[in-house]
Order: sequence, then C-alpha cells, then structure tokens
Amino acid sequence: MATKVEESFRNWITEQEEHVRLENYREYENYYYNQVDALQLLSIKMKDSLAQELRQTANICGLVVDTKTEYICGKPLVIQVTGTDEGNMPDELMAQAERDLYYIYKRPSNSLLLENASKLVRLMSMKGDGFIKVFFDENIKEDRTRGILPKVQIRVLNPSYVFPKYKTTDYQELEWVAIKEITVEADGQLKASAQVYYDDIIQFWEVVQTDKNAETTSWVLREDVTNPYGFIPVIHFKNGATDLEYGISDLLNVTDIQDAINKTLTDLLVTADQQAFQRLALFGAVGAKGMELDTSPASVLEILDPEARLDVIQPADIAPLLNTLNELKDTALFIAQIPKAAVGQPEGGAVSGYSLRVQYIPLESKCAVIRESVQIRLGLLNSMIFEILRVHGYTDYTMLEAESLFQNGLPIDDSTVTDNVIKKHSAGLQSKRTSLEELGIEDVDEELDRIAGEQMEVAGGMNRIETEAQLMAQQLTGAAVTATPEARAVEEATMK
Repeated sequence: MATKVEESFRNWITEQEEHVRLENYREYENYYYNQVDALQLLSIKMKDSLAQELRQTANICGLVVDTKTEYICGKPLVIQVTGTDEGNMPDELMAQAERDLYYIYKRPSNSLLLENASKLVRLMSMKGDGFIKVFFDENIKEDRTRGILPKVQIRVLNPSYVFPKYKTTDYQELEWVAIKEITVEADGQLKASAQVYYDDIIQFWEVVQTDKNAETTSWVLREDVTNPYGFIPVIHFKNGATDLEYGISDLLNVTDIQDAINKTLTDLLVTADQQAFQRLALFGAVGAKGMELDTSPASVLEILDPEARLDVIQPADIAPLLNTLNELKDTALFIAQIPKAAVGQPEGGAVSGYSLRVQYIPLESKCAVIRESVQIRLGLLNSMIFEILRVHGYTDYTMLEAESLFQNGLPIDDSTVTDNVIKKHSAGLQSKRTSLEELGIEDVDEELDRIAGEQMEVAGGMNRIETEAQLMAQQLTGAAVTATPEARAVEEATMK
C-alpha cells in the first residue's frame, strides 16, 4: 500500500504535468522557432500559393531572444576564486581551485564557459526558466593528470521536463526537484521515468500501465538511495525579478505584435500576388459561355459592356503595408528594450563610441538583473562542485568561494579596452593580475610567469650591454683622443 508521501508525489507531479507553464513553454518555443501559422486567416487556395514565400516570415521573437543572449554571453565566462571570511587562504590553493573549475567548465560534455552558458540564458529568455544539474558520473574514465575531475558533469536542462517543488510560497528554498525522462524501449514503446532529488535521498520513479485494456498509468517508486552530498544538485534559474514560482518569458509582450506582423505580411503578399501589376480591362468583350474569369497578373479582364473600350488598372500601392510593417517592428523592439543598433539598424546612421553606448542603456538595464541573478546561482554551482569533489576524496576547496562572471557586453572595441587597462595599471589603480583578468586571460598565473621570464631575459641583456660598455671604458683609459681629419679641416677653416 502506498504511503502518504508517495501518494502526495503522484498527485503533485500529475498536477504539474497539466500546469499552464508547460503550455506556455510550447507556445514560446513555437514563436521562437517561427512555427506559428501565419496563414491561418487566409483561404486554403491562398495558403497553398503563399506557403513557400511565408517560410521566411520576419521573426521578431527570435531576434529578441538572440539579441539578449548574445549581449550577455558574447564572451566566455571568467572564473575568480577567493578566500572566505574565515581566514586567509594560500594563493596556490586558490589558483589550483580556479584551474580545476576552468577544466570542469571546459570539458566537451559540459561546455559551460560559453556554449551551454548561452543555452541557459536563451532558455531563460525564451521560456522564462532554466535549470542546471551537477552530478558525479562513475562511468567516466579518470584523467591521469586531473584525477576525478572529468567525472564531474554539468547539464543545462530543458525546463519542460523539470518540476521544482518549493517549501514555502516565497519560492526560495526547494523541497525537492523531479526530472522527467522519456526513453524509447526496444519494442518502440515510450517509457517515462523520473529522478526526484531531496536533500537526503534520491528516488527513482517509473510510469507503469495499471490497466492493460485502458490508457490509465501511474507513477511507481522503484528505488531510493542516500544523497551523499546533503543538497539538491539542481539549480533553478528564473528570468526577471519576480515573486512568482516560475520566471517570465521575454516573449510575453511580443507575441501579439508578432501576430500582427505575420498578418501584415500575409496582406502584403496577397496584395503583391494579385494587385501589384498593371492589368488590362477590355470592356465590350464577350467570352465563351461558361468560361471562368481569369484574374492572374498577366491576364486581360473581359467585361461585358455596351461600349467597347480598353482600360488600364493601375497596381495597388503597397507603401502603407510596408510602413505598417516597419512600425510594428519598431514597436516590438521598443517593448523588448532592444536598441536598433543591436540589430544592425542604428538610428541616425552609423554611430560609435559614447553615442553607441548610450543607445544600449535600455538593453543593459534589462540584462543587468538577469546577469546578476545567473552569476549568483553559478556561484552556488561552484560551491556544489567543491563539495562533490570533497566527498569523493579530492582536494578540499569548500573553504573557498568561486564566482563565474559574465564579461561586459557593452559595445566597445578591444583597443579601447586595452588602453583603459594599461592606463589604470600605469597609474597604480589596479594590479597586473587584475589587468590580465580584465583582458580575458584564462590562466593568469601562467601568463605572469611568462612575463617574469621575459623581463629576466631583457634584464640579462641590459646587464650584458652595461658590462661591455664598462670594459671598453677601461680599455680607453689613458688613451689620447684626437679629432678626425674632417673635424680638423672645419676647425682650421673657421680660424681663418
């Protein structure tokens, strides 16, 4: 007989599978990938004739999501490890922890420095939510130089298959997280299973068919094991500062405008297809009985009329439709806080420098909160990684704090950045290490060692030149130095 906990889980996850958020996820995903029916208001015949042309519908929804993602994740993450308030930590320990985190992030299966960081932000912007799971995979072979580090795996999860349960309505602390998986069996049947993570245990559930003659199914608990880490290894990333259980998609206020754009495009194409050419109208012509009226662009309209004459029907003016389309696009960008400069259409022509940065202020304000939120949670991810390494016997980094930071997304050329860094370092306002970090150097310690080696070589060369100069001076000591013949000739000419 099922316990109350098991029954509570069954009821809860069944309710979650019917949650409106999953419907919203599917809708936003369709808009992002431009899979909405832009032809729904047209006749079947017109749909068939225009389907091919409308495959390239102006996709503002995709533009909004991609622009924000590229602005935040345009450069790789920067990892910084520091000590805690408990005391000073050895520099070598912090440097080693930083190198280990870089190694884990850069693993092809993790790719969290750039690729999967972009995937996470894109999911948050598109659907409103993103999830990261960290785990230790015993099946991965250890590296002889890196030990168990390759076994630490990081996954960015599709929010449609993740079901978080919070302890209270402030939605801050998780009670459990269920991750649903759909697999295909050997007989072609789909199999649903779920991993449910608590602080102390991990449960494994499966869906079984309770009645062979019906489609009724039920979740059954197959196994539970001890969670050795003491925390839920899943992090929930929400888009937007909200007190809701889930995040808010950036497409919430853009989909209506996308519908209007699609409708305008269909009107534009219908007009272009039927009325964008000059037409000849022949009044007084009598066609064959039962002949259908031909309205194709190259045809001649034959109209019964007692007075025979030939008229020209001028093409329709599509300028109002084009103006409407442009205004809708501008409105969508304004609502989404996307500057025209970010999509290759700067206002007032090409701009640069401070003027360009001013245009990016709305986008920066929009992204600042998301950037800060993601960075805080990535710091939590780093703490989880340190604890997993400690549990499995690796170096104990749990007394350290590690940040994963996005680099500045404001448009500025590399030479300007380098000049600013050099000026701050020359003025004594920041250290050489900080300067290298700002320039995006991944292994700062290795670069500092190279710089020190080059400086020693230069210093050795200067010492050699100075030594040779001193030897030459010693050899010339006591020698009579006379003027050259040319110098004496000039001197004699001057005396005369």
